[in-house]
Amino acid sequence: ALIAINIPKAVLKTYIGILVVAMGIILLLGRKFEFSWNKMVAIGALSAFNKGISGGGFGPVVTSGQIMAGRDSKNSIGATTFAEAPICIVGFLTFLIAKGIYSWNLVVFLSIGALLGAPLGALLTSKFRSEKRLKIILAILTLVLGAWILIRTWLL
Repeated sequence: ALIAINIPKAVLKTYIGILVVAMGIILLLGRKFEFSWNKMVAIGALSAFNKGISGGGFGPVVTSGQIMAGRDSKNSIGATTFAEAPICIVGFLTFLIAKGIYSWNLVVFLSIGALLGAPLGALLTSKFRSEKRLKIILAILTLVLGAWILIRTWLL
C-alpha cells in the first residue's frame, strides 16, 4: 500500500493488467506445473504484493496460480476468497494510516456489494459439475478482466 502512493496509476494498472492477461492465457493453454508449497507461498506473496500496490490483482492471480499448480477449480476459488479477506483488511489499514480515506461512502457501499456478492459467487461456483468447463470459464474471465484493465487504462 505504501508503494502505491508513489507510483503512477497507469503504471500500476498496466502491470496488473499484463499479469492477469498472462495468467488467463496460461490457464487457457492448460499448462500445469507440479504442485509444491513453495510455489503456493510464491503465488501468495506475489498476489499480496499486487493487492498492496494497486488494490487489485489478488484474486485472479491466486486462483489461476492454484489451478496451474494442480488444485481443482472450486477449492482454488474457495481458498482465494478466504485468504483475500485478511489481506484486504491489512492493505486497507495500511492505506488508511499512510494516506487516509477520502470517501467513506465508497467504502461502505463497496463493502455492502462484497457482502452480497460473495454468497452469490459461492452458490454459482457450487453449481458447476464439470471441472474442465469451470477451468475454461475461469481462464476466459481472467483474460477478459486483464484485457479490460488495460483497455480502461490506455483507451478509455
